Amino acid sequence: MNVLVYTGPEVITTSLTHTLSTLRTLLTPNYTVQTVTAQSVQSQPWSVGCALLVIPGCRGTLPAAVRPIVEFVEKGGSLLGFRTGALRTGTGLDSMGSLSLDSVRDTPFRFHDRPSKSYITLSPVTISQELDAVTLNPSRGTAIEGVRVHAEVRGFDGQTQHEVLGHYTDISSEKKSAGVQFKSAGGSVVVWAAALEDPIADREQQRLAILKENLTFLGLKLPSDNNTSLTRPTPLILVGHPDVPKAVTSVLAAVINTSDLTYQTLQDENDTFEFVSPADLANVTRKCNVEYASSVDPASWQPKRVVVYPAEQKPRDEDTPLFSIERYFVALARARAQEQCVDTTKYDTWGMGQCMMYGQVVTSTQTMLDRNPRILSSLPAPFLSLASFQLTGRGRGSNIWLSPAGCLQFSLLLRVDLASLPSNKLVFVQYLFALAIAEACRDPNVLGAKGEAVRIKWPNDIYVITKTGEKKKVGGILVNTSFSGKRCDIVIGSGTNILNPPPIFSLSQLQDVGDTPLNMETVTATILAKFESIWTKFTASGGRFEPFLDLYMRRWLHSDQLVTLTTTTPHQQVRIAGITTDFGLLRTVPERRGWSTGEEGFIDLQPDGNSFDLMEGMIKSKS
Repeated sequence: MNVLVYTGPEVITTSLTHTLSTLRTLLTPNYTVQTVTAQSVQSQPWSVGCALLVIPGCRGTLPAAVRPIVEFVEKGGSLLGFRTGALRTGTGLDSMGSLSLDSVRDTPFRFHDRPSKSYITLSPVTISQELDAVTLNPSRGTAIEGVRVHAEVRGFDGQTQHEVLGHYTDISSEKKSAGVQFKSAGGSVVVWAAALEDPIADREQQRLAILKENLTFLGLKLPSDNNTSLTRPTPLILVGHPDVPKAVTSVLAAVINTSDLTYQTLQDENDTFEFVSPADLANVTRKCNVEYASSVDPASWQPKRVVVYPAEQKPRDEDTPLFSIERYFVALARARAQEQCVDTTKYDTWGMGQCMMYGQVVTSTQTMLDRNPRILSSLPAPFLSLASFQLTGRGRGSNIWLSPAGCLQFSLLLRVDLASLPSNKLVFVQYLFALAIAEACRDPNVLGAKGEAVRIKWPNDIYVITKTGEKKKVGGILVNTSFSGKRCDIVIGSGTNILNPPPIFSLSQLQDVGDTPLNMETVTATILAKFESIWTKFTASGGRFEPFLDLYMRRWLHSDQLVTLTTTTPHQQVRIAGITTDFGLLRTVPERRGWSTGEEGFIDLQPDGNSFDLMEGMIKSKS
């Protein structure tokens, strides 16, 4: 489920920044907190999968596209507003307070509260004189000094159907409401006139405690207290497979030009990396816990500490309790032998997954590679970046990939010579990696025959067809490319739900009692070995997709599927015919109705410009 934060042009930047940071601190890893634009609120089905919509402080007006928001709440959704005013009035035209009749009539943010026979109107009504920081006296808990108030909440005191969340005293010594929560139809609303999204020095615990109560009222399930350690990055582990003893030293030589680990530092565009020896693991773990805890801004979680394990060493399982490096390397050796991958013991190179950086908690495996150009360009390839939890994982477009417990997420760096693999063939990377995941699920060491339920949704998603015929998304793929001269760096980001408990659907839920339980290490190793086998054949052929087309179409969801194409005017029904092998376009054929000349031809669609709404059977232009 998503928590969406509105980012229209009227939103105050600082309020948006603090809203995102606060909610991610409180809700990770149970929810993904991401932004939603005004255009998306107006025209996209954003409410599907939305657990909460949040409106940060706005300048002078609330979002113009409010009808979908009001309908969202009236149909059972939850809404949270900061720096937002609220006025309760009767159903008649009296008691409008200082708001004129016209302003109420023209304000679409109005909820009808039938039990109290009243209207509740939300508005960024600016108080006559903005207060300096005041003392907030919450209805429960201790007072908080240093809170700023930007709007008014009126008409709720003494009403049993609504709960005033706190009071403050203004410059005229008048006691005023600072926030309110109420039910509207099937939905829930919390509104704060105060800027409670802003950090408050020396009062953070009280502020966060209030917001936790608000989020519980709004129907969200908060992470347990023992998840607090998952809200900040942990040290990274750089390690190589025993079969490739030169891997780690090769990485160090390329990245920092030395194997001396006396706190070597590399500053890149997005992150700063500090390389240390295994003897420093406990020390840098404590440093991460202390230094990162003081800020909710992911950009401030610097430097990233990298613990480097030389060829003869690897981390103990107790140092990486959520992912056993030893177990993974054993599974990788078995999977590579099964797929007849190149025997790297005979060469100075290594295969996919044999040299890796693992973190129990990271910001984003993808960002650490493709947003740091020095690291990206200097790292030898292939190189694997893997994590058990991501705090700001990335999906397609502006999406964030939620990484709760049980999700397998990693990024794989590849490098190709454009003379041997033309750039127009890079579109097939996402198709081939999706195919590798589908094939890995069918492997006897993963799901075996039950893996037949795993399918590919064009262009880059992994779905499962359940026993009841439902189609459930369990994974996604993100591919980024960076060109330099005659070479291209490719970063493949992959996230797949492996062990997640309900309500999130995962591959483990395909298993029956008595089946060998899935484990992250074996699934990771199998995917990488399958992909290495596919990739070797693909690059050796100069990028020919023809050898994989038949298998790909047996694994996807769409053969002969009738869909509505909304990128044409008028909308047109087409049947999916396949993938073009030259440029990787989705080939569709117009559906014939009645008499036809037979000259309609094909309509081919680019994967990067279109979005496939599987549930609605529609292909839309990606906004």
